[in-house]
Amino acid sequence: MKSSSASIPSPLACCDCGPVKLSGDSNALYERHVAFDQVVSETETTDRDKFEAIARAVRDLLSQRWLKTEQTSQQCNVKRVYYLSMEFLLGRALAGRASFFL
Repeated sequence: MKSSSASIPSPLACCDCGPVKLSGDSNALYERHVAFDQVVSETETTDRDKFEAIARAVRDLLSQRWLKTEQTSQQCNVKRVYYLSMEFLLGRALAGRASFFL
């Protein structure tokens, strides 16, 4: 029996988004954000500097892939499903819950 995984391309290859190095490279996203956004050397970073650099690096990856997803959706004319839960529309229930916490 042949393995069917050999014929299925990886999801990253389908999206034209390969793995990205976050650290350990001169062009890695974390080091770039520490150097250019926080403007401190990596040895002098605080916990807050590290957090912000990682958050910006992840945001960069997500936004790149989000744009690729939107482009693919436009090209393929995909359908979207929108969902609105009624529990957010009940004003009296919200007021009742708010008074519970006061």
